[in-house]
Amino acid sequence: MLFSVGGLFAQYEAWHKRNDPHPIDSWQWLPIVILLLAMGMEGDALRTAVVESNRTRGNRSWAGFVRTAKAPELPVILLEDLGALLGLTFALLGVSTTLISSEGR
Repeated sequence: MLFSVGGLFAQYEAWHKRNDPHPIDSWQWLPIVILLLAMGMEGDALRTAVVESNRTRGNRSWAGFVRTAKAPELPVILLEDLGALLGLTFALLGVSTTLISSEGR
């Protein structure tokens, strides 16, 4: 529910900003810094999950490990961290594109 409402709000904001654009004022690069810090922390969490998973994974592939793990904690953490990094990457691309395109105005 939280992600659905958040996604719908993001779509509304995108529509609103597209139809009524305003120049970006001061602190325009702060979102980039925050996203990069978040990516660094999520990357560290993913690295820790990979190290821990490698201890129990053996010679199974990552997909095989996720499907056949006896304890679901490590696969859930791996997939959550991977999803978080993917989301942060999309957010960074969107914010960067917005900042680059607003500099031309």
